[in-house]
Amino acid sequence: MLNLFLIAYVGGQALRPSEYRRPMLTTVLSEIEARLPADDAIRFRTVIERDAPRYRAAASELANARQNIDTAIIAEPFDPEALREAITVWRQDWSRFTGTFGATIVDALGQISPKGRRALVSVMQRERHIPPVPPR
Repeated sequence: MLNLFLIAYVGGQALRPSEYRRPMLTTVLSEIEARLPADDAIRFRTVIERDAPRYRAAASELANARQNIDTAIIAEPFDPEALREAITVWRQDWSRFTGTFGATIVDALGQISPKGRRALVSVMQRERHIPPVPPR
């Protein structure tokens, strides 16, 4: 479950909208749903949507913090201290977001059938070239 959670935030780009793509979290959650049986996908999405008001503000703060890092990187003249400060704020916002969204992802995965969870882990392992987890 932790791997799925971390995949959603790869590279600090979580929820960072782009002119040409959807926010990273939206994309990752959609990909998870697409890999689940229909019933499991509905149960997963229901929890994500139910908890959105709880984690939405933290997600927005995280996206803004990431944008501030980009701004500091391209600033002229370059100010290393401004970049350090932006990274510090991003780390704090990251912790706040993962704290609020972590409970949601655990609850959402808890609604998925054992078969759906196994299929999801199997797909993720193949994509990361990790040997399969032996069944218990």
